[in-house]
Amino acid sequence: MPTEEDAVPIHMPFDRAFYNSCLDELERGFLRIATVKCDFMHDHTRLSGVIGLLIRANMLLRGILVTLENDLLDSCEAVRRALLETWLLALEFRLGSEQKANEWYKKVPDKWKAHKRTIEKGLQSGGLASIKLGPDIGGLSELAHPTLFAMQNSCILLAARLGNHGDLEIVSGIKGRLETREVPVQMYRHFWLALHESEHLLKIGVDQSATPHAMQFVHRYEDLIKSQSMKG
Repeated sequence: MPTEEDAVPIHMPFDRAFYNSCLDELERGFLRIATVKCDFMHDHTRLSGVIGLLIRANMLLRGILVTLENDLLDSCEAVRRALLETWLLALEFRLGSEQKANEWYKKVPDKWKAHKRTIEKGLQSGGLASIKLGPDIGGLSELAHPTLFAMQNSCILLAARLGNHGDLEIVSGIKGRLETREVPVQMYRHFWLALHESEHLLKIGVDQSATPHAMQFVHRYEDLIKSQSMKG
């Protein structure tokens, strides 16, 4: 997994129809695994946990696309925070954490929270690229909770909805950043986590031949990361 945070930010055209086709492919793959390998999600294994979290991530990504289409950018940020937390826990389960998965199934308090150091250590020992979690968690947390900044953000969105031209320009810039930079990186991380197989990760077994659009996106994004890194 190339380190997208260490390269120049990747920008890609926003294509909701294409993203939905990728999500369709993955959902079919997840449901097949849930049926064949996970006793319809009733076996409470670590694999079931990963598949369930990936299904949730898929649904949250669909929600992000809908909120963007309807200019509900404050709602979009709240959903993006929920997506990040879901993705991190799915990654932690793929890296290991059998005991934590068991506690999660038993609804032990706070076991739904991913452990940042465990994830970073697992990625490093596995030879995978490190991921800078701090900026993502901090920034999205500020917008997902009732902070002063979040309140001001919602007020700007309302003013723009009512036709204030200055705020319309601000909102247009924020939406453009979300569509061309933030959504692509979250799509990439999700597709990578669902499709990447290695000895350091719990095997999932999504049929990559049945996910051509998602695989196409992963390869395209990684090519852009490499290209930007070479320029840097």
